[in-house]
Amino acid sequence: MNAKKLTPLFLLLCTTLPAAAKQFGDVEISGFLLQEVNKGQHHSLGLSNPSTYDVRGTDTVANLNRPGPSASTGINTNIQMLTLGYSHEFDSAAKFEVKATKRWRNGNEDVGDQPFFERYIGASHPNLGAVKLGTQMSRTWSRADSFTYPMGLSSKWSESGAGYNILPKSIRYTSPLFEGTLGKLNIEFTYAYDDKNPLNTVTLPYAPWGIAGGDVRTSAATNTVKPRLFEFFAQFSKDKHLIEYTFQHAENAWQSSWGKGALVGGFGNPDTPGANSPRSISEDVHIFEGDWYFKENWRLTYGLRRNSWSGAPSICDYNTVPHSGDPICAWPYPGFNYGSNVTTAYEANSIDAMLGTARFMGPWTFTGGLVYLGKGHTENDVNWGQDNSAVFVNLGAYRKIPEIYKDLTVYAQFEHIQFSKLGPAPLSMPNNTAYFVDSRAHKSSNAIILGAKIVF
Repeated sequence: MNAKKLTPLFLLLCTTLPAAAKQFGDVEISGFLLQEVNKGQHHSLGLSNPSTYDVRGTDTVANLNRPGPSASTGINTNIQMLTLGYSHEFDSAAKFEVKATKRWRNGNEDVGDQPFFERYIGASHPNLGAVKLGTQMSRTWSRADSFTYPMGLSSKWSESGAGYNILPKSIRYTSPLFEGTLGKLNIEFTYAYDDKNPLNTVTLPYAPWGIAGGDVRTSAATNTVKPRLFEFFAQFSKDKHLIEYTFQHAENAWQSSWGKGALVGGFGNPDTPGANSPRSISEDVHIFEGDWYFKENWRLTYGLRRNSWSGAPSICDYNTVPHSGDPICAWPYPGFNYGSNVTTAYEANSIDAMLGTARFMGPWTFTGGLVYLGKGHTENDVNWGQDNSAVFVNLGAYRKIPEIYKDLTVYAQFEHIQFSKLGPAPLSMPNNTAYFVDSRAHKSSNAIILGAKIVF
């Protein structure tokens, strides 16, 4: 269903059923509708000669993904999320649940080719814990999003760095709540995997390296591999302090610095029919986050993250001319952190941080926060942004409007973006224009953001 057609339904639910919008017996209907406009300086109007080959915009391939024009423009964002669930608790305190969640952005699926953010079945008991099976959201994204959304820094923190969010096939165990004199503790283990990338359907004629003339065959252009992922999550709370730690390790997955992406398989070598990836690729992330209500009506939020990538080579299909020393690929898989020889990848890591505070005054909330994306560490001879860093500062004022609907909030924010230098965006950023400003064209930008959100 087109998300635009759902908007009237969302509004109807939120305005006509405020008293019963979340629970109808054992059935849950929940979600939100967000509308936001970002009016800022130096917004990129698009790349010149865009290509999927070089996702970072390095100089490996000339005239591809170069900075395009920019202007002071307003960018509209509309996000909708809908969750449908059923749960039933038995007399023994055992509970069964089924849940499905879909999410749209500007009329399209929020994460392309992923129809569901959640689609799982689960069972739980207070003394035994909970088990869930199916499509689930990772803690690396969902918890980071929860911590930073109230400060207007969700995309800068939760959607950057290493890690994956949508886990198409997963099993998760959550422990019972452990309570003691030191506080309360929950721990959780998740294992996820997926089949080969669905892009493994294309065949192209190609000429392998070193072959001159007509030695052209047809083979699968994308021999994908099966990814797998392990995640550990721990949550500790005491009094007015919440502390969380998440570790995620993934192998053979499409490598990126977009923490909101789905776990899908990386590509194998198209010049060797039937071959898997030339070497195992991996991606790790450690995240430490917390909330501290240090004073009445005051909250401090903080986070520290270490990203680590093995690097992934760019796999080429030479479907026009044989390779002759020039690294330009006729049909490539855009790898991650590869060097001037595109078939060589390099390990890389970076450290990012987040800090913010909130002041609650009746229906008003005032926030201030920042996200720092640090420089990367790698031996790569190509600049992928490892020598650049970024600071995102956001100041916001939010007001609930219970006069209209109890869970309607309107807000205004001021945002400042500052890169340390002109050049490719920091390694932790998803791409050069992920946050509307191309760091190769502008070192800084200011913006005013106005929005409204209805939760039901």
